[in-house]
Amino acid sequence: MLFFVISCFSLFYTMPARLKDRMPTLSFYMHRFFRIAPLFYLWLIISCFRNPLLHGIHNPPGEILNNFLMIFNLVPGQQSGIAMASWTIGVEVLFYAMFPLIYMWVRNLSQALVFLVASFFVSVAIILWGIDFLPLAPQDVGTYKFWLFTKDIPIFAFGAVCYFVIFGQGFDNLRHRKLIGSACFGVCLAIFFARSYGLVTDAFFFDNPYMWHGFAYSFLLIGLALYPVTMIVNTVTGFLGKIAYSVYLSHGTVILLSKPIYRWIELHIHNPTAFYFTCLAVSLLMIIPLSYLTYRYVEEPFIRFGRKSSGKLVGPAAVRA
Repeated sequence: MLFFVISCFSLFYTMPARLKDRMPTLSFYMHRFFRIAPLFYLWLIISCFRNPLLHGIHNPPGEILNNFLMIFNLVPGQQSGIAMASWTIGVEVLFYAMFPLIYMWVRNLSQALVFLVASFFVSVAIILWGIDFLPLAPQDVGTYKFWLFTKDIPIFAFGAVCYFVIFGQGFDNLRHRKLIGSACFGVCLAIFFARSYGLVTDAFFFDNPYMWHGFAYSFLLIGLALYPVTMIVNTVTGFLGKIAYSVYLSHGTVILLSKPIYRWIELHIHNPTAFYFTCLAVSLLMIIPLSYLTYRYVEEPFIRFGRKSSGKLVGPAAVRA
């Protein structure tokens, strides 16, 4: 959910650069494709070989095609994706498809709040009533309600709200920035504390399990814009943020293949907390170098290729009034 909030925020932040091109919408889609697709395709290929070797699962050609086209969120039974943890990409890509229209309609904080509220009630209506009218098999109805991307659109909308708050008039001139930022951190923690201990429930949002996360991460994002506390904003977290997409797509497979290592550690470390953090450290020692390599040799080259291709095809527009 943090990924979705930041994703929408960053799209609003970078879209003005796309508007300088002759064909802004095409420029947007090209940049997004070369940012997301190449690494996803790499792990899709790896997964198509890994699944039959390790699990005896042979993904049918139709499912592979749906993943290649990145439309698998719309296909019942395939919405989790073939590559581990790739369900978010199925959601993200559909949001990308909608974003140019959203950007056209949402131009200030008031409109961002309307977008948030409207997308929430539309998602509720689809889950409570709309899906029941689709020609789905009975066993697919529940999974479709759980996975369908519409329930995540309000979480993206929080990112739009954060963008217009942070870049709104008067934000840079706020006094007591550290105090207000610290208060935002406190609200974020309070939301998670209250939800963990049942003081607030998802019933408030018609059982949408992510809305409280959207509120919490919005306060975190605004708090960091006001007070970029060094514990969170530093060189190490900046590096991890840079390779985060590679970390996300690689971590599942690394952990899966590391089960024998975890079992060996369990034989020698019996304290549950020490066992957990030892496994975490071992996992990170494998995941971070691998993720840096895929970032360096897959993500970066295709990002540069996307920029060059976009520049040649839809290059800067003539000077506008």
